[in-house]
Parts: sequence; C-alpha cells; structure tokens
Amino acid sequence: MFDWIKKLFGEGKVRVEFTLTDGRTGVAKAKYIGDPSTFDVEEFKARIYVEYGASVKSIDGITFSEQ
Repeated sequence: MFDWIKKLFGEGKVRVEFTLTDGRTGVAKAKYIGDPSTFDVEEFKARIYVEYGASVKSIDGITFSEQ
C-alpha cells in the first residue's frame, strides 16, 4: 500500500552470502523497497533457519545494488 512512499527512499536488490552451522554455504538474493539500512539481519537469520533447518553461523557479505 505504501510502496510508492518507500520507493522515494530507494529500491534495488540485496545479496547476502552466508554459512550455516552444518557447513553449507549459500547466497540469498531479494528485491528491496525503501531504505537499505533497515535490513534486519536477525529476521534474515530466522527465515533461513525456517527454510533450511540450520542456523546461520556467519554472514560473509551483504551487498546492496540500486535498480
């Protein structure tokens, strides 16, 4: 509903490289709308846990790119 307001602060893509506690590595890519500094690392870790069944051991890189 308020996406047009968020777009005033920017939009683009976020790329997160991570390592799980079981040794698997992965890359997550997603679009974002709004201020990229509001990226919630804890929410990301929780979502990865739900989807992959393992905790995030480390985040190796977070990259934001404008569209």
